[in-house]
Amino acid sequence: MEQAYIHAVNTAYAQVASGASDYISAVKRQVKTLADSGLEVVDYESKHRDKVDVAVRRAVISGLKDTTNRISEMNAREMGCDGYEISAHVVARPSHAV
Repeated sequence: MEQAYIHAVNTAYAQVASGASDYISAVKRQVKTLADSGLEVVDYESKHRDKVDVAVRRAVISGLKDTTNRISEMNAREMGCDGYEISAHVVARPSHAV
């Protein structure tokens, strides 16, 4: 089941990262595949437990976020930047406003 979970997350990630699918559809397809095979929960080494839909969604979104961050870091290095703005919004926390 662990390998099935890893394969499902990797498949959903690849579909979204390549633009072949939106993340909601990709996650939904893989969750259905895992649920049909009998997987209902994912147990982590930390003893945390998530339902399979939460685990797949979190893993895919985290993977996409990490990839986006790495691309931003690479682009900043290539352009010789010593920093870059990752988000800007009104009513930011005081520690983030600076």
